[in-house]
Amino acid sequence: DNIGTQVTAYFASLEALTTDEELIKAIKEGDDARLKELATNYQGRLTDSLKVRVFIRGQEKPDSINSPTCGFACVEIARAAYDGKPAAEALLFRSADANLTLARGIIDQNGQAIGALVAHYPFSLLKNEIANLGIPSMYTELRQTIDGPAVVIFSHGDRTVKQGTAQKLLRIPLSKWVIAAWTPGGVAVEEYIEPELPWLYIIMGIVVLIGGIAILV
Repeated sequence: DNIGTQVTAYFASLEALTTDEELIKAIKEGDDARLKELATNYQGRLTDSLKVRVFIRGQEKPDSINSPTCGFACVEIARAAYDGKPAAEALLFRSADANLTLARGIIDQNGQAIGALVAHYPFSLLKNEIANLGIPSMYTELRQTIDGPAVVIFSHGDRTVKQGTAQKLLRIPLSKWVIAAWTPGGVAVEEYIEPELPWLYIIMGIVVLIGGIAILV
């Protein structure tokens, strides 16, 4: 449950920063220098964050210089947060810049989305949790769907166990992730779908899924 607790805290902390009056003022004034100062300050306040970015709505630009880099996919995550919902995606997962990109919209006093706050966290938050389950007979995949078929962004375990459709499948609401798992002699396909589950508790849902799989082993 450690990863669930961590990610919940990360998103809660990010959400709290979006109401900073200094942030809202700097966005409305288009003060880029002040926004960079705030982003640096926020990074120091967000535990484990690799980098924090502030986007002004309508002026989003990729950043290929600073690490982790922020390409068009990163910009789209920021834009997706303008509707008030949390946004999260694993980016650059095949590179040294692999990260979890979390975004929250910045809403002014009139209820208008004026920008987005984006925080990057180590991809290892999910990767290590799956790899360190300590269940050698299980094979798991972390999949991400953007456009087209799902892409396996991380896998762990004995791949020979993977026979046919996954025995456990967790579709993660408000994200593009799916956890698939196979165990020798496991039960028939079962999908775990919670459409109303808040994103803040998604990762805890993964822990629940893994607990159920452990019982089957």
